[in-house]
Amino acid sequence: MLTSIPFFTKRYAIINAFKASVASLIAYFIGLLLGTWLQEPRMYTWIVITVLVIMSSQPNLGGALDKALMRMLGTIIGAAVSIISLLALSNWHTLQILVCLIFIFIGVYVATTSKKYTYVGVLGAITVGMILMAEHTTITFALYRSFEVLLGACIALLTNRYLLPIKASKRIIEAYKNTVFCIQQLHQKLFQKDAYENVLSDTFSLFSQQIALQKEIKLETKRNLDCYKEITHLTRRLYRYVCVVYEYIHNYPQKHERFSHQPEFIQLHNLIDKALIDLANNFHNHHLKRTLSLDTIQTQLEAFKQTLNLESRFHHASTLIFSLETIITTIKGIDQAQKQLFAT
Repeated sequence: MLTSIPFFTKRYAIINAFKASVASLIAYFIGLLLGTWLQEPRMYTWIVITVLVIMSSQPNLGGALDKALMRMLGTIIGAAVSIISLLALSNWHTLQILVCLIFIFIGVYVATTSKKYTYVGVLGAITVGMILMAEHTTITFALYRSFEVLLGACIALLTNRYLLPIKASKRIIEAYKNTVFCIQQLHQKLFQKDAYENVLSDTFSLFSQQIALQKEIKLETKRNLDCYKEITHLTRRLYRYVCVVYEYIHNYPQKHERFSHQPEFIQLHNLIDKALIDLANNFHNHHLKRTLSLDTIQTQLEAFKQTLNLESRFHHASTLIFSLETIITTIKGIDQAQKQLFAT
């Protein structure tokens, strides 16, 4: 069973740690050479720090690009404010500190209220504080520190792009696979009485991951996101109605007892379970390796309906039947969306 699925797997963590180490080494030597040439000791410090800040929290290419661009923008704005303050208030250190505090207030406010420009606010505030609160700050000092941050962001971005790139468009397929496996595990528990909180926790984590990865895909490629959004929508629907079936059966002990011994329902349960496994494996293989037995599932559903002794016109009134039909329809929808995704 999947438990506590992290935002990125150990494999991606190892790759990203290796890339961050390489980027830090590059940043160190570039900073060392530039510092020697410009007679600026330890110029590599902020270059390396910038590389680590960007790469340690954003392993994916799209996420790193977004963070690097926002960091650059924040640095440019912070440097501009600092340089203007140094020029206009060269003999008024107290006023420079006041400007610094006002801009820190603005930067932190933006960082905590804006989802898109969080890093702009953070880096703007850091840059202004780093320059205007330095012991012997000058225009040259401001330019050097800003240049170091911008250079570090470029090194992180180029390393992410060309050295073992980790793409969100690939990782979201893995997230879909894990999500369907989690739903399959929940579906397996229809006849079991053990707790399922771990499965729910994993599923919620994966839904959040899918949304975050969709945002990063936009920055990686011009590819249409409709397929990704459709699969995210359908996996959520699939999860909801598997939960409905689970709660319906477990809240009525007599129904649980009845269905757990009914051949038609057991067969339907097994067919849906197999379809979910095949669906997840299709994501794992990145192509349609297995064909889902959707017609067989539909036939078995009709056979199960007959055992309920309901007239056909009343079938829609049954919560269980409606949920099962929605599950089957949703599996078909994900299957079609897979075909479109893998065809592009």
